[in-house]
Formats: sequence, C-alpha cells, structure tokens
Amino acid sequence: MFCMRIFEKCIIKYACVGFCFLFLLDFQLIAVCAEPDSYLLRSKRKAGTVDEVNRTLDVRGMLIYEVDAVTGQSVASAAGGDGIPPLGPGGVPRKLQKQTRKIPISVTGNQTYEEMLVASGNLLQGESAKPTLGAWYFLRDDAKFVVEAAEQTQKLDERARLFGVNIHDAEIRYFRPESLLTREERDLLDQQGISLLLDFLLPNREVKIGESWAQSADVMGLLLQLDMVFQLEVKTTLKEVKGKIAVLETEGWIEGSSDGTASKMNLKCVTYFHLVSGRIVWNGITLKEKRSAGHVAPEMDVSARVQYTIKPLKKSENLTEEVLSKIVFDDALSEKLMFLEPGGLWRCEMDARWYPTIFHERQATFRMVEKGDLIAQCTVLTSPKTLSPVQLTLDGFFEEIKKTFRGEIKEVRDSSKLETEDGTIIYRVEFTGEVDGLSISWIYYYIYKLEIAEKKESARQVTVAFTVEENLLGTFGTSDQQMIQTFQWEP
Repeated sequence: MFCMRIFEKCIIKYACVGFCFLFLLDFQLIAVCAEPDSYLLRSKRKAGTVDEVNRTLDVRGMLIYEVDAVTGQSVASAAGGDGIPPLGPGGVPRKLQKQTRKIPISVTGNQTYEEMLVASGNLLQGESAKPTLGAWYFLRDDAKFVVEAAEQTQKLDERARLFGVNIHDAEIRYFRPESLLTREERDLLDQQGISLLLDFLLPNREVKIGESWAQSADVMGLLLQLDMVFQLEVKTTLKEVKGKIAVLETEGWIEGSSDGTASKMNLKCVTYFHLVSGRIVWNGITLKEKRSAGHVAPEMDVSARVQYTIKPLKKSENLTEEVLSKIVFDDALSEKLMFLEPGGLWRCEMDARWYPTIFHERQATFRMVEKGDLIAQCTVLTSPKTLSPVQLTLDGFFEEIKKTFRGEIKEVRDSSKLETEDGTIIYRVEFTGEVDGLSISWIYYYIYKLEIAEKKESARQVTVAFTVEENLLGTFGTSDQQMIQTFQWEP
C-alpha cells in the first residue's frame, strides 16, 4: 500500500510537470507563429556582393516641338542657335512663325547585367561624402526606339561589356574602362531607378505595417535623374508582408530640373524586400512626366514603367578579380565621350557636356550644356569625298567664312595652320564680333586630307564652327582643341 501511494504521488507529480511543460511549449509555439509587431527594413548588402539584374523599360508619350511654319525646322535650328533670325526671300531677315508639332514616341528596352557593389557609400556632399561604386557586366541589351512609326534599334558594344559606375556629389558617372562611351551608350546605361541606389529607399530601422517614412530630395533626385530638386512630397509605406517578402509602396510627386529643363513627375513605386536575406529582390516604378523644352531636348509628355528583378549570385564568372582590376574609378574617364560621324567618315573625343541636337550624315550640331546653362554650340559639316580636290589656303578659308557670316567681325585673335603626322592639314581661325549687343567668339576649323590610291587623288574635308559668348569662354575652356586634337579619319 505504501508503495502504491508513492507510485501515485510520482504519477501526479510528473503529470503536473508534464502539463506545465506542454503549456509552456504551446505558449512558445504560439509566440513563434504570431506575426511580429515590426519588421527590420535594412539592407544586408555588402561590398563584394554580386547580383544578376534584369531591367525592363517601357516609355510612351509625345515629343512636343515648336517649329518654324515656313521651313518645318525646330525653332532652335531655324534660328541657327546664334541668336540671328532666319533669312527670308532675298536674304532679308524675317520673323519666326512658330507652330506646335506633336510627335508620338515609344521606347522599349530589356537589359540583363551582373552587378557588383564595389564600395557602399552615402549621398552626402563635401568632406563627409563617401562614393557608392559599382561594376556592371552586360549579358543582354536590347532597346527599340519608335518615333513617328520610324523604328531604330540601339545596343551597347558587345565587344566591351564591362562598365564602372561612380556615384558621388549628387551625380552618377558611367564609364567603360577599355574605351570611351558614345552618347547613345551612356543614355542606354542611365535609366531611372538605377539598381545600385535602390537600398537608399529603405528606412534602416524597424517598421510596422502601415507605417510610412518620407523620401529625401537626394535619393529621389538621383533615382529619377534630376540635376536639381525644387520640391517634393514622396513617402514610402510598408503595405503588407507576404511570407518572407515585405511589400513597400512609394508614392508622390516631385518637381525639379534635368539638363536645365523643368520637370514634374507623379510616381508610384512598388518594392519587394526579402526579410530573411535582407535584400531588395524586385522594384517597379511607374512615372508620368511633363518636361519643358530645353537647350538640347524638346518638350515631353510621357508615361514610363521601369522594372528591376534582382537575383543574388553566389559567384560571378564575369566579374572576377582579374576583370575588376581593369576598373579605375577616375572622374576623368566619365568626362569625355566618343562621337562617331553617322556616315562613318570620322570620329573624335568630346567633352561630355556636348549634346548632339542634329546628328545626320554630313551634318552634326552639338550644344554644350552645364547645369542647365547653354555654354556653346558646335556645327560640323562633312563634305563628300571628292576626286577633284581643291585645297583652300588659310586666307581663302577666312574669305569663305566672311561670305556666310552675318555678324560684324571686330577682332581676329588667331589665324593658324597645323599639319598632323598622317598629312592632315588643319586651319584655325578665331575672331570676336557682336550680335544683338552680345559679344561672341567664333572658332572655325578647316580639316583637309589629300589621299592617293592607284595613282588617283581624292580628298576629305570637314569644317567645324564653334560659337560661344565672350563671358563664357572660361567655362568653355579648350573644348574645341580637345575635339580637334582627337579627330581621326575612319578607313
């Protein structure tokens, strides 16, 4: 009987202990299964991390031009870009007759590239600034432009797929370590919502569902390619959590400028943040933008969708240490671009501040723009290859300039001749004059090469004209010489 009581006490004792254990275990399970009150939205991305990024682009809308009703040219082209009015019958200056023309446009693109975060930085300026550095290796690149039903395809050079990205001092700089970018290639790289910057959308703290935080002008300005932000009202909200994915929505509007033209955007952005890996894995931006006409682009009224799908990689076969050693993050590499004459007759290096406004075979016009201000204009006329070459003398070249010049020449500052190693003759004429009370400097070049093949002579000729206001010569610098010194004839 005594043994039985001990046995019963033991059963009761261990039963109570077991009940308490099960109760605590069940409580812990409930605690584990219950959703947390807040979620940490902080990127775990570190330097050396490699991702495969797919970027798609879809833009549709209108380009809006002011054109000369007489010639059909854009107002900027009709006026010649030098402030001189166009000529009417008998060579008499006439008043521009403006009319508005709307041109439908669509752009689609699909790019896939491997991206390595080389260094994680901040968006501060001055001494506290720390650059964000990245490396891209492109696997696929397709872009199609349709303007008034005319289709054009653009691609990056497949022979040079490696690029460096340097983000600092409120500017994104792209460069290719092996050769200079063209303007078209730079535009293909520079898309809104750049993947290297997406982590700056995160608040870097714990956030509850339904909680919002404001986005800064620094972040949104870079993400949306604005040189300056005047005002904005943009906030991001943690909308919901689906399994391991936190869904963020960014909405609002922003006003600023791009290349000196006023822009207003309404945007909505959806971001998927993986709570376990601590990485953004998808981002989609929808924009509606109205941009005023500027020095290098017409007025625009467009809608755009840009989507990024980001897949972290354990290892890259393309961004190896040997490949990365080719990248030197030097601002000078992004300050120059390569321009190729559409007819394939010549090439040259130009300051990245030059933008082509007319770029056709035999004729090209560029405008130099810095922080929205028009600094200078450059016109290049390429003569067809002739079998009856007639080379102008230096004095003869100046006389030809005077025949077409519509201003008043005040002072001749330079009249010189240079011959290069390949036999190219270059004349340079610089003079000042006045137009509508403005003191302007003109710089002309005549580039000539005589070629002999199978005992037959032929010649190549190019004329280059730069126009810049006298008070902007310091900003203009030696941009004309940079172009001429790197000028090369194509075979």
